[in-house]
Amino acid sequence: MGQDSLSLDERWVVSQLEVDGAALRIFEGLEMWDQLILCYRLLDKKQVAQELVLQRLQANPDDAKLWCVLGDIQQQEAHYEKAWEVSSHRSSRAQRSIARSAMQRKEYTRAAAAYELALALNPLYPEAWFAQGYCYLRMGDNSKALQAFTKVTHLEPDNGEAWTNLAALWLQQGGWREALQASEQAVKYKRDSWQTWDNYATAAAKAGGMSSCVRALAQVRALQSSPYKSDPDAFAAMAAATDHLCRAYLATAAAGQGGLRELSAARMQLRGLLKQCEDAFGEQQQYLQLQGLLGDVMAAEDAALAAKRAAEAAAQ
Repeated sequence: MGQDSLSLDERWVVSQLEVDGAALRIFEGLEMWDQLILCYRLLDKKQVAQELVLQRLQANPDDAKLWCVLGDIQQQEAHYEKAWEVSSHRSSRAQRSIARSAMQRKEYTRAAAAYELALALNPLYPEAWFAQGYCYLRMGDNSKALQAFTKVTHLEPDNGEAWTNLAALWLQQGGWREALQASEQAVKYKRDSWQTWDNYATAAAKAGGMSSCVRALAQVRALQSSPYKSDPDAFAAMAAATDHLCRAYLATAAAGQGGLRELSAARMQLRGLLKQCEDAFGEQQQYLQLQGLLGDVMAAEDAALAAKRAAEAAAQ
């Protein structure tokens, strides 16, 4: 039973009650049927809860909430459809339940459509927006996924997962500055995730934020949980971000906008990564490309050092 299915009153019951026989008798005496049903469900007395729901439905057959609760107990989507019907298509709870049921079966198109109906009625459910975004991702509709995860961040600005997904989506679409902005928010709330820092590094390199990229890559390497030394996907991501950064340093040096400090940073970044990953990935194409890039960086560094010495000699 998810928190999404609970009203504020029910959440109060969950947080305040140590459910016991006395509490159940109090609820029954006061005819607080919703709370009584909730207590039975919390006690895992599904049969008792089901019987009570069925009794209440005999008295109130058009109670959409009761049909949803019956659907939760029996795991029957037909009851959610009934709730939608008796509510005259006004129960957002019914459509959220239909959506979750469809997601369990991996029917993402059906789930997304149900979330659209639910959120049109009540848009103040960040969990539903997030789930809808996930459905769109699985459907390949990145544009709508972007909209859904953006809505999550409006409702929950500290939702690191939503910011991370936004950063990844913007990277796929070539929105470098948007990806960087999303990544800056993501790392505030997911500081221990190497994937989040890796997205940040890639976005910063693409957007021209070299100092931010260096800081992010250092964070990736510093995290003890970083699997790039042995995991192929993690290595590929780390190698790609490092490649972007170091090529940007080479370009700025060639344009006369960067110097020895930037080239030295690129050299150390490449050497560190190559040394740590040699055993696992030393024969892979991406590793060999980084080796070649290291040679280019060192050649540029030598040329910059020679030019500096020549300038100093000419000035004497």
